Amino acid sequence: MELKSPTKRLETLEWLAALEPALRKRLRYPNGGGTFDPASEMARTRFDIALSLFAKEDRVYWSQHDPAAFPFIPNTSLGDAWAPAQRAIEAATKRWRAKAALARPDYSEAKRLLEALFADKQAHYRRDVTQVLAVIALREDEPKQVFARIGVKRGDIPTDYALYAGAAYLALGDVKRALACYNGSVVNQGFLAEARGDFAEAQCLYREGLEAGWHAVRPYAKLRVARLEQRLGKRELERLRAEDTGDKVVITTLDDFYARFADIADALRQEGGVRAPKKPLPEADIDKLRLSMTRHGKSEGVPVPESVKTILRYDCDFSLFKDAQPLLAPLLRAKGVVPSADVEKLVRAAVKQDDTMGLRALAKLPKDVPVWNSAADLPACIELASPGDQKLFLYVGEGTADEHGEYPMARFDDQPELWVSEASLIHYVLEQARSVVHCTLNFAKPLKAAKKRNAKHREGWGEHPEVTATLKRVG
Repeated sequence: MELKSPTKRLETLEWLAALEPALRKRLRYPNGGGTFDPASEMARTRFDIALSLFAKEDRVYWSQHDPAAFPFIPNTSLGDAWAPAQRAIEAATKRWRAKAALARPDYSEAKRLLEALFADKQAHYRRDVTQVLAVIALREDEPKQVFARIGVKRGDIPTDYALYAGAAYLALGDVKRALACYNGSVVNQGFLAEARGDFAEAQCLYREGLEAGWHAVRPYAKLRVARLEQRLGKRELERLRAEDTGDKVVITTLDDFYARFADIADALRQEGGVRAPKKPLPEADIDKLRLSMTRHGKSEGVPVPESVKTILRYDCDFSLFKDAQPLLAPLLRAKGVVPSADVEKLVRAAVKQDDTMGLRALAKLPKDVPVWNSAADLPACIELASPGDQKLFLYVGEGTADEHGEYPMARFDDQPELWVSEASLIHYVLEQARSVVHCTLNFAKPLKAAKKRNAKHREGWGEHPEVTATLKRVG
């Protein structure tokens, strides 16, 4: 089925689906693959056609709209659907000018096909269909429809589809809820900061976006940095940043974090209206805590880093976000050595739920076939509480820590993807507590060092022959 035209491929699949059942049972994927199901492939091909129609109209849309006028909203990473937005973002970095267009974009045909796919509850692409339909609602200036598309009651703050809900709230003028939805998106937090005139804050957030683990965000962050510098000038931005201390806790060194963490946490409690009494963990209990250093099997464990100790001495229920789970709660629930999260289980659950590229077959492989890399030297992923739909870990292993004994942070999302995202827990806390902290530390260099230090650990698909064969079949 290497036909380039999706329409011709669909015609061929319809012909194959009309064969006698006995003949259909003899259809096989190439290279020793399993049974070829024309009906399943027809759904995928219809999805490809719908994405192509969407992309065609999206090119017209972006010829008439400046990408810098909107927050970051992903369509889907599949097929051609993301290409028009990505190209528009990359081309608009310095300046943008509308192109003459004979007509407005018409998404109706793409929407019809996508709605038919969504109605098929057995279809493997419903999540991606949902994303594209939500984007179409935004493109057509129908933000209220977004909530129906993503299955969220208006007024709620979802963890799933949060960027789409945030864009809808913003279009409806509800900035407070938009900001709540953007907890996990630094570039969109920056977008709102810039809109309210907090330019120094916006610049910091955009620059963090330049190092985002999700590579699709980086061109958008580059666009926003360029436009902000064009708008105010580099010198003015530096001046604003130097003056932007106010009543914030000033952090200039790592030692400041340890010494002034109580001030940071007190400010966050006041900001969030937290009245619950603090629960500092006794020093003797902190000394007993041990973290595993291996992804698989048991280890004697190592003491927790000084950043974790600092937080626990203040309050073991410390949280960075209002009404959120305590940051270190998953770590404290363990008995004995805190084990690594089961990354293999996370990966299998991700591909089973979100089969966007035919990866569901990986979830059906025998349990003794590692879908994800199972090398013995992989660092442990010690789970911490995360407010969004990404998993958050301390990346603990031999040689993963920096010269201060602080371990880098890693994130997992359901692409599936696992990557080093922050230089340390200190970096993560200071970035999330930016509303009460003025930090002059530049974490770009230590983050780069952390990634380089851990590049030897390959986080990706396993190399078992059955995994390789399955990936080859799905392309």
